[in-house]
Amino acid sequence: MNKEIHAQHSERLININEIAAILGVNRGYISQKLIPHSNFHDIAPPIRLYGNGAAKYKLSDVLKFIDSRITM
Repeated sequence: MNKEIHAQHSERLININEIAAILGVNRGYISQKLIPHSNFHDIAPPIRLYGNGAAKYKLSDVLKFIDSRITM
């Protein structure tokens, strides 16, 4: 990933729709397959800005998760 872009936006909070767009999958895949069957929340814990509001995630944590899944 472009390090300059990463540095500028790493603390930005994103929602599940933006995560789906980054990964090129639909939202259902994220909530039904990725989150329950991986260590996603260990690396990218959800942040709720109020009560039961929609979860947000730090972009830097999501990128860390993606990097941890890349196999060589």
